[in-house]
Amino acid sequence: MVVDKSLIVSCINKECSKYKKHLRGNVIKFGKQKNGVPRFKCVMCGKTFTKTNKIRKNMKISKEEFVNICRLMARKMSFRKISQKTGKHLDTIRGVADRIANNYRKMKNYFKEDLKMEDHEVESMWDHIKKKKKIKEDGVENSEKL
Repeated sequence: MVVDKSLIVSCINKECSKYKKHLRGNVIKFGKQKNGVPRFKCVMCGKTFTKTNKIRKNMKISKEEFVNICRLMARKMSFRKISQKTGKHLDTIRGVADRIANNYRKMKNYFKEDLKMEDHEVESMWDHIKKKKKIKEDGVENSEKL
């Protein structure tokens, strides 16, 4: 049986007996938000929630804009040029780069599977962000001035 990974959702309520337990039948689809994001409901505790991706949480950019910014970073375009091309503020572009830098190891599959980015795009984007943010291979920021 093949399970759609986008539908693997578990209850987020810490008091629920099925908290973080996947594929138990306790979470059902429960409509959509105005922006089209599907809502879910736990039948055990009644809590409703959305499956969010932490990298874009609290960011006021759409998934398409996020993908576009990532692809432009993969082309090793400067943050300022990306800002001009997308019409987004430079701080927004830097914020996206910061979130990618902080979450890259956990989010690598998200870029490939959910955002449908090619392996070479993901690696190129990561190389560009490492260079811009002065990150060493182990993920620690480089404190030395070059």
